[in-house]
Amino acid sequence: MTQKAVQAPAGGAFYPDDREIAGLYRRFGTPPPVMAHCAAVAWEADRLARESGAPADRGLLRAACLLHDLCRSSGREHPFLAAEALAREGWPRAGELVRRHHDLGEDPPPEAELLYLADKGIQGTRRCDLEERFAAAREKCGSPEALESWSRRCEEARALAAKYAGTGEKRAEDRAGIILAAGRSSRMGVFKPLLELDGISMIRRVAGMMARAGCSPVVVVTGRDAALLEAHLAGEPVTFVHNPDYATTQQLDSLRLGLAALEGRRGQALVCPADIPLVSDRTVERVLGAEALFARPVFGGRAGHPAALSLALTPYLLAYDGPQGLRGAMEQGRVAMADLPVEDAGAVMDNDTPEDLRRSARWLEEKKKEGEPR
Repeated sequence: MTQKAVQAPAGGAFYPDDREIAGLYRRFGTPPPVMAHCAAVAWEADRLARESGAPADRGLLRAACLLHDLCRSSGREHPFLAAEALAREGWPRAGELVRRHHDLGEDPPPEAELLYLADKGIQGTRRCDLEERFAAAREKCGSPEALESWSRRCEEARALAAKYAGTGEKRAEDRAGIILAAGRSSRMGVFKPLLELDGISMIRRVAGMMARAGCSPVVVVTGRDAALLEAHLAGEPVTFVHNPDYATTQQLDSLRLGLAALEGRRGQALVCPADIPLVSDRTVERVLGAEALFARPVFGGRAGHPAALSLALTPYLLAYDGPQGLRGAMEQGRVAMADLPVEDAGAVMDNDTPEDLRRSARWLEEKKKEGEPR
């Protein structure tokens, strides 16, 4: 594997980027639920660092969290095996944090403490209560030595929870946007993103929705008629990435391209296809405020768009090679998803056919009469 070291913004540490982390997952055969768990720990650790104001190198912390269970299939020695592997790859500082995630040892740096605490606060991919987590672990102690180790780790975690409790102020995650516009428009018969609803193209409506939500940057993944789409959006605050295989690939492949274009960023990505342009700003804010690894609106029992996903999931999604696209990745990774009921039919109004477009136009006209902007 070609190595590309990424220098952290502070401290001069080096750590692998998301593509390299995905490559390590594949090489070491890390199972999907373990990859997804690592993403959840990275998500939780970044929240702790962000809300506590800890003097941590958050890029290094993120990489170590994403790799802490790289070799978990190897049993109890997995922290040491992963640390050795990372040192061989040229990332010893990340490896040292991984080595400490079961046993902090002497004088741990803040990144090691945050990884340790975040790992204790995540069960699978869900946040869990620290006391409940340790109560469950106590039942597995079959010897006085194990009980003593449990007691020490329990006190360590309690002390760290107090240390990184934060100020009580909720600090929003950074927000980026990904617009999926690489479809073939085969059922519509003409290029969908440029079709208009009330004089505004669908792609401009989606881009505007993301701009109002504070998403920056906004990445548009193109396929068919890419040059036409780029010309149409000239001057808009968006960037483009092209899927040259749009005719033979699925939506997850386009999402991966969008995620790869956000390399190095933390926070959330708001993801929406270009043909779902009538979602209300209230729905968007609800999805972004869900504090979940993956959140989506649900209307009338149907899951809709846009979805908000933590960028900590990027290496997992880059490495995933199973069936059923994004849905399969979420299922195989056992990712805790937040399905948010909304009173917004626009969240499920995709426009695949001419009849869909006519239905959307009628619905939009009714909303205008009711004084509800879209």
